[in-house]
Amino acid sequence: MTENHSAGEIITEPERILRFLGQLQRQQALLTLSLKGTSEFFTTTLAAVDHEQQRLLIDEPLPRESYFPIQEAGRAHFITEVEGTRLEFRCDWQDYQSLSGETLYRFQFPSRLVYNQRRLDYRARLGYDMEGRVLLPLPNGQNIEGRLTDLSLGGLGIEAPEAPLLSIGTHIEDCQVDLPEAPYTLECDLEIRFMQHEQTRPQVRIGVAFIGLDGRQQQLVMRTVAQLQRTMLRRQAKAAP
Repeated sequence: MTENHSAGEIITEPERILRFLGQLQRQQALLTLSLKGTSEFFTTTLAAVDHEQQRLLIDEPLPRESYFPIQEAGRAHFITEVEGTRLEFRCDWQDYQSLSGETLYRFQFPSRLVYNQRRLDYRARLGYDMEGRVLLPLPNGQNIEGRLTDLSLGGLGIEAPEAPLLSIGTHIEDCQVDLPEAPYTLECDLEIRFMQHEQTRPQVRIGVAFIGLDGRQQQLVMRTVAQLQRTMLRRQAKAAP
């Protein structure tokens, strides 16, 4: 059965729930996890979806150095996205298991999903108090240095000085991205997908896509996006009345 709700569409049909969960697992989508009784936010992914046992298995939540009080809470609230659309659900915790040095947590299937059909921008945005630098080496030997404004698993946003050689479709090799809230410099190839010139100053806003990231680089980006999401959620919680 499907119901309408102010927060979105409520999905209770087991087949649709299973389909959404399977999609999250295949895409290795990031899940933001919160627990009753704590203001901490965690990030994880779906390791397995067991249809026969009606159970989910999630990877060990990040940050690992934080205490994860799932036994006290007993239930978890998950928020994620499917194709740019917010999806949330709650699950009861069952137990955990250790596998090759990793702790995996087992939850019961959710009885319902809340699916917000309005598409959302899930890029992790940087506040002006966060440092993030991008260096673009151009073929003529010029280096363009810009400020990182947002980050996602697919690409990033940059504010940079005007440069005639920058245009949509330009492929730039050996770029350097200083990732915020992490001691990493990501070296990668980028392709310009979007440009917007400022009217009041010689600046340009650029949207670029990652080209050919390997598994290690993807993990670096994923961890940074997760940390930025946690920072954003903490700030929102503090700002709430």
